[in-house]
Amino acid sequence: MKQGWKIQTLGDVATFINGDRSTNYPSKKDYVIDGIPFVNAGNLIQSGLDLETLNLISQSKYDSLTQGKFVEGDILFCLRGTLGKHSIVQNGLNGAIASSLVIIRTKDGFNNKYISYFLDYKQPFIERLNNGAAQPNIPAKTMKGFPILLPPNEKQQQSIVEYLDSAFAQIDELELKSNAEKQLAEARALFQSALTQAMQPKPGWQDFSFSQIIKLKSGDNLPAKSFVEGAYPVYGGNGIAGYHNQYNKEGGQIVIGRVGALCGNVRFIKSPFWLTDNGFEVILNKEQKMDLLFLTYLLNFCNLRQYARQAAQPVISNVSLKDIQLSIPPIKEQQTIVAQLDALSNRIRELEISRKAAAECEALKQALLRQIFE
Repeated sequence: MKQGWKIQTLGDVATFINGDRSTNYPSKKDYVIDGIPFVNAGNLIQSGLDLETLNLISQSKYDSLTQGKFVEGDILFCLRGTLGKHSIVQNGLNGAIASSLVIIRTKDGFNNKYISYFLDYKQPFIERLNNGAAQPNIPAKTMKGFPILLPPNEKQQQSIVEYLDSAFAQIDELELKSNAEKQLAEARALFQSALTQAMQPKPGWQDFSFSQIIKLKSGDNLPAKSFVEGAYPVYGGNGIAGYHNQYNKEGGQIVIGRVGALCGNVRFIKSPFWLTDNGFEVILNKEQKMDLLFLTYLLNFCNLRQYARQAAQPVISNVSLKDIQLSIPPIKEQQTIVAQLDALSNRIRELEISRKAAAECEALKQALLRQIFE
């Protein structure tokens, strides 16, 4: 423990106020269009309360409640369901809490944001306090006895809050977290819809069997022990398996996973690489005019894995794929389709990077909390 710091309990530094659980407890029939907030765990967000999802109760229903009434500055803490989730009431709001929450009202001399940051730091531990019931649950009595680490005085609490506020604000600017997960799901759905529409045969398209235009050639046997540090990725049935100081395939080629986790997965690889015998190189009929990126999209659309032999693990071959019917548009139309799908695919990659960055930012916040409290 840091010099001069001390340990107290949450019950020492704050008053706990439960929700009203009497017959006056609001139900759906008590919700009104314009009224006073009645907050549940789903309304708690990092910045306070999600005003768009709040249920509202009438003034008379609010007046009938004997406890569970919050004011600005209170910490609303989840005791059931999403254990430990919490928010500070802001912007002059007042209202009442659902039975899954408890109000933590800090006493004089203690900073509510400091308490909130400490609870953030202890979140993984709080989740383990579940009493083992069917629904995750922490008794308010348990949280009253929860130990909290405090610096020598309120001024230092405030200094820590200001430091973390500033650092977290900068992280949030980098985070680009605003609906990243939702946007990624929407982008993927849009891409799949566009791919399906783009690959529907249209007038002027020609039909071929797989074997008429494509032959698959297996890569070389390359034992894992022969992987060495080098510049060229080694591609096999499970994707990039390592790197080698030599390559056996020029870049600008389509490869298909033959066996393994990526059996039937189709990739266009731009740079030189080593292809193992767990993957296939796509060799085109020389007479066939084909944009390789279009063919990559088309083959992925065909879901080649479904044609695999169902052995201990799925395996595809020239034989298993030879009768698949492929509809091919003229080369200029292929290129137009590629441009459209590339734009959507690039958007998905951008959002995947944003999602990864968001996860890294959350880890950075946790690192800052550990720096303060450990």
